[in-house]
Amino acid sequence: MDLSPRLMKIVDMIPPTDVVADIGTDHGYVLIELLRQNKIKTGIASDNKVGPLDKAKMNAAEAGVKVNMQFTLGNGLETLKGLPVNGAVLAGMGGVLTRDLLEKDLSVVKELDFLLLQPAQNPEVLREYLYNGPFTILDEALIREERRFYEAFLVCYCDHPEKMAEYVNYLVGERLIQNQDPLLPDFLEEKIREGEAILAKLELNSESAQIRQQVLTARIKDLRRLKDDCAG
Repeated sequence: MDLSPRLMKIVDMIPPTDVVADIGTDHGYVLIELLRQNKIKTGIASDNKVGPLDKAKMNAAEAGVKVNMQFTLGNGLETLKGLPVNGAVLAGMGGVLTRDLLEKDLSVVKELDFLLLQPAQNPEVLREYLYNGPFTILDEALIREERRFYEAFLVCYCDHPEKMAEYVNYLVGERLIQNQDPLLPDFLEEKIREGEAILAKLELNSESAQIRQQVLTARIKDLRRLKDDCAG
């Protein structure tokens, strides 16, 4: 079983512990690899569909780790209520949905030592929620897979969280800058190109379009400044 770079980064970022749950587990690959590496003792595969759970059971059996896994059917973090769990993974869903799942079951989140979050879309929405909520960002990382960038967050609930600096409308994480993430220059360049492509297609025939032009121009300028600072 060869994990993709995205899933392998999730495995690498999770600290050794006893019990980890994978919410929206799909094939169960993350938990299987964590068990194979002896980073955890028990994995809880959770999904709101029977099909992915059946796949996870089959893969766990083939890998010889099914005895160390539990399988729960249900929505989001609610499947963990009352269970002894140290950490949870929410990966592959949108940033908006990830935010909503955390907010919906904060009582569960409070009991966890950590969460590993890897949104498939809108990571800036999730970062804004984390930065302004009761969370401390322990680590952030960039992953490049098939010419696409993904962002991963290792976080914990905290009554008095460390406040992080906001960069370019939450497009860039402070931990990425602090860690001098090796992919950060390329990531910033991609964001600059995306902004310029949108800018080039704008038809300035309305006030809203002109405001959008000003916002995008300022954002591109900030991204270029940040890229220069990282290079320096």
